[in-house]
Amino acid sequence: MRKNFMLLSILGMIVMITGCSLGNQQVTLATPPSAEKSDRNWKSVFLKVVTDDRVFEVKPTDPSIPSANFEGTEEELQAFEAKAFARVRHPMGKALNNVLLEEGYSVSAVMRETIKSAFRDMGYEIIEDESGIKPDTQIIETSIEQFWCWVEGNGLYMRIVTAMEISPGDHQVFEIEIEHHRNSMSASTGKFKRMAEESLVKYSDKLKRRYKL
Repeated sequence: MRKNFMLLSILGMIVMITGCSLGNQQVTLATPPSAEKSDRNWKSVFLKVVTDDRVFEVKPTDPSIPSANFEGTEEELQAFEAKAFARVRHPMGKALNNVLLEEGYSVSAVMRETIKSAFRDMGYEIIEDESGIKPDTQIIETSIEQFWCWVEGNGLYMRIVTAMEISPGDHQVFEIEIEHHRNSMSASTGKFKRMAEESLVKYSDKLKRRYKL
């Protein structure tokens, strides 16, 4: 009995350390909800492009730098990186597999919906097609520079950084950056999902405070 108990204990430790490496984990992120405001400001915005310009490294020395555990063609790697937003690590710090958005989703699509939601909350009309652009429509181009969740010490972190360019009129270029932190001794898929969703709300709130026309 004692021998069986010891074997089970050892097996449990192995699962804790290596269990996350059995395969990449997929989640769906809920973007911040928006309410159509009755006091619309009668201005409109068109999100021309939201590009994912994150730079991934194979073996970064800093866990906050995006990295991907993937082998395939360059085209397959780009598709993989477009969905990756976290990296699982075991207690000794070794990087294991990635946490990805589910098939059909991407980081740029999640950020596009988050930005649209923020502008709706501010009373803006969202122009969905370029043919609907009006003379006074603000055209926005967004570059995603960081969208990554990681474990460091006894904490879970998430950072989102975007550069936004608005035209025409008074040409504006500004950066929105947020970092979210929670104390955590472990990092399950559910915790990564929660961190990302809370960070999206935090990003949306900061965008609404920062954006002024």
